[in-house]
Amino acid sequence: MTQRDGDVETPARTAAPTWLPSRTDLLVIGAGINGTAIARDAALRGLDVVVVERDDLAAGASAWNSRLIHGGIRYLEHGELRLVYESLRERGLLLRHAPHLVRPYPLLIPYFRHNTRPGWLLTTGMLLYDLLSPGKTTPRSRVLTRRRLLRHWPGLRRDGLRGGGLYYDAQVAWPERLSVENAVAAHQAGARIHTHVRAERLIEDGGRVVGARVVDELTGGSADIAAGAVLNATGANIDALLPADWSASRLIGGTKGTHLLVDPFPGAPPTGVHYEAGADARALLVLPWNGRYLLGTTDEFVEGDPADVRTDAEEVAYILAETNRLLPGAQLSEDDVVLSYVGVRPLPYAEAAGSSAEVSRDHIVHDHAPQHPGLWSVIGGKLTTHRALAEQTMRMVCRYLGVPSPRRSSITSVLGLPGGTTADWPGFCTRYLAATSFAREHAERLLRTYGTRVRVLEDLAAARPELRVEVGGILGAEIANAFENEFARTVGDVLLRRTMAAFCAEDRERLGREVADEAARLGYIESEQVGAQVESFLNRMGALSPERGSARKDERASVVLSAEGDG
Repeated sequence: MTQRDGDVETPARTAAPTWLPSRTDLLVIGAGINGTAIARDAALRGLDVVVVERDDLAAGASAWNSRLIHGGIRYLEHGELRLVYESLRERGLLLRHAPHLVRPYPLLIPYFRHNTRPGWLLTTGMLLYDLLSPGKTTPRSRVLTRRRLLRHWPGLRRDGLRGGGLYYDAQVAWPERLSVENAVAAHQAGARIHTHVRAERLIEDGGRVVGARVVDELTGGSADIAAGAVLNATGANIDALLPADWSASRLIGGTKGTHLLVDPFPGAPPTGVHYEAGADARALLVLPWNGRYLLGTTDEFVEGDPADVRTDAEEVAYILAETNRLLPGAQLSEDDVVLSYVGVRPLPYAEAAGSSAEVSRDHIVHDHAPQHPGLWSVIGGKLTTHRALAEQTMRMVCRYLGVPSPRRSSITSVLGLPGGTTADWPGFCTRYLAATSFAREHAERLLRTYGTRVRVLEDLAAARPELRVEVGGILGAEIANAFENEFARTVGDVLLRRTMAAFCAEDRERLGREVADEAARLGYIESEQVGAQVESFLNRMGALSPERGSARKDERASVVLSAEGDG
């Protein structure tokens, strides 16, 4: 049973899932951006879909990336014109379909004497970038003189600066919400979403993959789910899901990308900066983000279990040194790092690649037939192109299942995400702010987080006035919405990937305790679970918070992320 809020249809209140279905048309394993997008596309085609995720929606690298929706201007030098064109097309769709989450974002490319790429290549690349943007929805690129650069970006290093260019991509401040909204859309179309449910092993019948044994990580219950087709969308863990006795070659050759978060600093740029490192000519970024700055990222091959990957002292020192070289007034040290994280990009294994830069960022949908029909593994992909990847994947799956599939684009190419169901986003914001029952400071934040789905929160608060209470800077209605409509099962799910309140709180222990107590009072978690859930949340946040002035730099805290997403 569902309830309609006037803009989108939302599921009615249900308890946290304690059972699992026994059969489905399509079983999607992994609920990062790729898995949730595939589930959405499949459900909209009329398939019965089940999604299982061992942690939470976007708990891996789908959230922990550079937070850009981009065409990949640096891919041009590798001749990947098709990938750039596809990425720019999808960027335009996201700007229209999720205007509350995705916004145009200017990026400066400064050109220095030491750069390995000539100035004419920069100019040509920006021109080509504009030409490859179908129905361009962002301003055009501009070549800038040295004088103009120093006027508007006075913090830039002056030595060797010759000029530069300004181009536009887009930023998604909260990429975790893209996965959440894809999951909500999939559920609205009939898909069943189960978080904190791990696929223990695949089930085969005569070599054909016909389902999986799954285990609920919170309750310990297990079940076999029979499926007409199975999608392995577990990111950097793809190979780990495949049986050890399969003779198939390795699929994933992941690279790790470290990001650092710092407070504003002297000489901080007013826009993002995409620059070439002085030490090794690697492409690096300085990105304004939510009042702070993201610095990154590295791109190193990793071996072994993605869960064992850590940010090391050399990476931190490298990023800080290059930032200080670009912006001499910054004088950043490791004590300035507020948070650090590392994500493992699920890139295709390329044994002959001399460097990670040589590995394509395009996605591959690997069909395990004829040895193991019924199973596909999604390799690589970018946050930007998740919709197109899902569309291409479902064409293959539909052929296998004998389901009619449109030859051209999926309905998702014209259908907004649940929070973007308006053709006039500025007008919607104006009307909502004039009519909302919430305080202005909450209403503006809610718009940036939920888009048109703010009506869901309004309806919850109207029906249950106790949900208007503020808890740790968020509303009780947000807690209710996370558990009832957005598949949250833990306090960490609410604070890290539904409301993102964890990134704004000064006292995270108090925040976790208050939200856990409120969740228990509302009946979403058991009272005896409060302590354990708060501890789990604080452990996750502790991994994001480096110890300042640590004598052992190699032990500085970082969070490990190994699901789908951009680097």
